[in-house]
Amino acid sequence: MNYEYTLYFIQETSSKNIKIGITKRNISERLKELEIGNSDDLKIIYKIDEVPFSFETYLHQICEVYNVKGEWYSPKAIDHLLKHPFYKENLIKVKN
Repeated sequence: MNYEYTLYFIQETSSKNIKIGITKRNISERLKELEIGNSDDLKIIYKIDEVPFSFETYLHQICEVYNVKGEWYSPKAIDHLLKHPFYKENLIKVKN
């Protein structure tokens, strides 16, 4: 299985909604791309390194109840994940 992806959690500053996404590239590059199409300021809040590509779909399913639109979720999705020992241990807080 290929574990060269990084799962990221990017937050809009005004609504606090969170995008759960995945990339093979540097997360900062992905953030810049998302900022082009977004009028809100964005910041990376968490990441999980070295995951398989399918992990993003899995997380979208886990957080489905918190879905706002597309790959954007209510901040409650993070609270939900942090209750689980795996995510509590593996979510890496990103300093901006």
